[in-house]
Amino acid sequence: MNNTVNKVDWVAQGKFWESVPPRVKRMVAEYFTIPQELEFELLPSPHLSIAKMLDFPLPTQNNMIMATQPAQFFSINWPDITDKDLLIRTQGLPIPDSKTMHKLVACSRQSWLDGNQSVMYSHLGGNRDVWIPWCKAQEWVKNNKKIITKNPTHAALAKDTAVMLAMLPWELAKRGLSDSEPFHSLWRFLGTHWLSGSQMNDMVEILRYKINSDPELVKNTRVAGIELLPKILAAHRAADAGTYWTEQGLHWIRDRGDDLVQKNAALITSAHLGPVTDEQHWVSIVVDCLDEVVVHYGDSFATPIPEEMRAALRWWLGQHTPKDVRFTDLPIACQTDSFSCCFFIGFFL
Repeated sequence: MNNTVNKVDWVAQGKFWESVPPRVKRMVAEYFTIPQELEFELLPSPHLSIAKMLDFPLPTQNNMIMATQPAQFFSINWPDITDKDLLIRTQGLPIPDSKTMHKLVACSRQSWLDGNQSVMYSHLGGNRDVWIPWCKAQEWVKNNKKIITKNPTHAALAKDTAVMLAMLPWELAKRGLSDSEPFHSLWRFLGTHWLSGSQMNDMVEILRYKINSDPELVKNTRVAGIELLPKILAAHRAADAGTYWTEQGLHWIRDRGDDLVQKNAALITSAHLGPVTDEQHWVSIVVDCLDEVVVHYGDSFATPIPEEMRAALRWWLGQHTPKDVRFTDLPIACQTDSFSCCFFIGFFL
């Protein structure tokens, strides 16, 4: 009788573990186990004495309540090659809680049938793999340094970036910025990545510093972070309650509105379309109260301002001035990809 098992006949074929014959189950038992040479570096060998076992540096356990589903721990990719650097990094990572581990064992066999080949540290969220996005970012910078004949300016920026990568401490907070995130969070700027609210606020904050350092501009130009529009949208959605002028949590946008109208000032900000249209897209907004009240809206996809956003801004400004609010487009370049809207907005502003 031939007991050889051909994986092609079983993996990714829509089969269920309950219907698998015993000979296949016996073979699958070896999958998703820690390689012995790695296991005895991460966990104490059963051959260690009690005294040595007590001195063994066990990994910590992540006891936080997990929102991660068991299926998210499995990957169709091959396991990483176990080198010295990976081993050191793995030794510093906490393991999942016992409840999660039992779930992983229970669904591991079906996961193999579904075509998965390795297990990931998914319980640690985005913080576990600081070195992975930075390795990719560094490679992206290196590649851009090589295009000096095609784009000398781009290559020069990449060269300057490489120098900064050798100087900046990875874990310290970024100086001069209010978000208190560490330097290593800047990896999203290097490559074809969407930028988060933190990175967009960094760009807006740098603009604020430039305006505040100009004695003329600072007189009647304001800059607000990305939190402004969600506040205005929330206040507009609750407008029927009639609490705009009394609710303590709205004093910040009330002060903004009064300042713009009373001092004939302009306000520059950026907004994410997610709360309005569910789109992963950033746009720019400039409210100008110098003479008339004009809202300038800039979208690098050249789409008009969403109706709810228009209504919310009109309502908010209407709380502070009887003047009619006019809307117009900001002249902004059009993007041809799906990730660079932040840079278009930041450059334009």
